[in-house]
Amino acid sequence: MKTMNSPRSIVFIDSGVEEMQGLVASVAPEGEVFLVNQQQDGISQVIEILTEYSAIANVHIISSGGPGYLHLGSSQLHVDNLHCYANDLQHWAAVLYSACLQGVSPVRVYFHGCNAALGEMGKAFAERLSQLMGAKVALATTCSIPTLILTFEASSGTVRYWIGAGEDKNWSNPLNWLGNTLPSPQDEVVFDGRCNKDVLLDICPRIKSLTVTADYTGTISGWNKLIASKNIFIFGGTINVDLEVGGDLKVENGTMNSYLHVKGNLTIDSGTVTWYGGKVLGDTNIKGGTVSFCSNYDSYYIFEGNFIRSGGSVEGMPIFGFYGNNCQSFSPGKDGMILRDLYNNFDLIIDGEVTISGLLFNSGRLTVMSKAVLDARLTSCFSNSGTLIEKGKILRSTGALAKISADSNSVTLNTASNSSEILQNQQDEKFDRKPKSINQVSLKNLTVFNEVF
Repeated sequence: MKTMNSPRSIVFIDSGVEEMQGLVASVAPEGEVFLVNQQQDGISQVIEILTEYSAIANVHIISSGGPGYLHLGSSQLHVDNLHCYANDLQHWAAVLYSACLQGVSPVRVYFHGCNAALGEMGKAFAERLSQLMGAKVALATTCSIPTLILTFEASSGTVRYWIGAGEDKNWSNPLNWLGNTLPSPQDEVVFDGRCNKDVLLDICPRIKSLTVTADYTGTISGWNKLIASKNIFIFGGTINVDLEVGGDLKVENGTMNSYLHVKGNLTIDSGTVTWYGGKVLGDTNIKGGTVSFCSNYDSYYIFEGNFIRSGGSVEGMPIFGFYGNNCQSFSPGKDGMILRDLYNNFDLIIDGEVTISGLLFNSGRLTVMSKAVLDARLTSCFSNSGTLIEKGKILRSTGALAKISADSNSVTLNTASNSSEILQNQQDEKFDRKPKSINQVSLKNLTVFNEVF
């Protein structure tokens, strides 16, 4: 990420605009300029560049268009198709709100030269754009150039309640929210007993937090995932969407069928959880309820913290990978757990009974505690390129060849493999997808970006 001592003005020019240098001099002579390729999605190009900056004061968009529509790269936004770009627009808004939280507030986006906000069609276009991005909207004239302005300001956000007053059940319909306003990336979203209407995630919403109370009996479903920058609390209802959680995820009741990426802690106190794989950076605590692991080689479970099961029941044979940078603990509960595969690459302590039915790969330090059992008799491959500390029991198949090291508690097996590294690479690709690389070519004060495929 590019860091600067002071906020920057960034200018994007659609490559189809004529006399672009003169326009830049008029609207933002001090700005850093980027050319938007007409052959590629314009919004994605803008987002990719903005995410590289930690301090943004203003964003200027110079493009062509008319009342109710504008062109940006290959994207043609108009009042009737803005919903098709809702996911990208909310992502764009999240980047700008993040800049606001860095202490740069407000951040304004200026759309120059396109006349998009003129007339009745333009007014409808501006209002819908404002709703989707959660920004204040205004129309002004700068140097005789008609300008649509969106303003993003840092705030503690607002609590947005689902009331389902619209004719549909779409998340993107403002009429379904109290105050007729869509939740923004700064808002806390609550589903409670005031409306039990089902919800369809027809967009990929980005919000601050989510709370589903015990009074809500509806279902949240759809083909998009829900992204919260902070915590998610599930006390009721049914969640049938994938979740990306910037803070903690806590399930105290209800039903959840999700693929999870949690940056904080995951706690399951009760309820029914069907977990389709994912990554937890904090600790995973299963205290109650029923957890079904639905794992295959395209869907596994990566942990960078501890996994502690003190209660509840578990079903399925998941693939577990422990990839933290600190010592991790795996406590499978008093009745133990059966895994298809187990991967460890640093320092893992097993405290309980774990049975492996498929593959076991250890490239770090794997310690089986005094009262613990690691049953590896059914494994098809037992690969150890690290250290095994056998304080408890490691049950091996009769065909396993072992070499006892100088430490009588350490056993090294001679079936070294790079499969652990392969899984690590796969999970990096799945959870930490980086944007396509770009080549930057400087042309005086104009920077041209072209994607490399």
